Amino acid sequence: MYINIHTHILSKDPSHIEFYNVDIRKGDDEFSKGHFRCVGIHPWWIQSFSGYNLEKLEALLQGREYQCIGEIGLDRAFKEVDFETQCNFFRFQLEFAKKRKDPFVVIHCVRAYNDILKLVNEVGYEGVLIFHDYNGNEQITRELIGRGYYFSYGIKLFNEQTKGFKSFTLIPLSKLFFETDDSSLKIEEVYLRASKLRGKTLDEIKSRIKENFEELSA
Repeated sequence: MYINIHTHILSKDPSHIEFYNVDIRKGDDEFSKGHFRCVGIHPWWIQSFSGYNLEKLEALLQGREYQCIGEIGLDRAFKEVDFETQCNFFRFQLEFAKKRKDPFVVIHCVRAYNDILKLVNEVGYEGVLIFHDYNGNEQITRELIGRGYYFSYGIKLFNEQTKGFKSFTLIPLSKLFFETDDSSLKIEEVYLRASKLRGKTLDEIKSRIKENFEELSA
């Protein structure tokens, strides 16, 4: 069994458990996809919801079956939406996750780790964060490990020049997940690559990720 903790593209492979990222711009059919779902307003999607008030945004996010808010976050490389607006949308959704008592949220973060940690502290969200497509340096990685957060890897495992790749071996296996995101990668390829990098058998990696998922979902 392979757990894909974050994907926008379903494989429909019966050996996969897929955590689907709902695109609420596409309507209610999205909420029937995947084995598990997260829903949120990605920082790249904010312009599609810029005319909404908070009540209307909250109505979009509630009343449907999904496991957590996500992916949400901040992206300093994305200039089409100003950073203050990104922060406002992130804060609102984090407050909603707090209200729902979500045990975790899925995070999109590009060059904004300290900003995210600051807002998490300000909102008082007490669940854990899963940093998907993780790409932090050694210093921020150690800080996030200390906070008990999780890290999800996919395509970064195949690019040795990235900060995320260089940080990979610092992260305890108990805090790892794997994903395909919106790439053409197969989750089997990601698991196999991770097993080689960590010097573990494929079965050991699969067993550990299953345990992580069960602990997170408990």
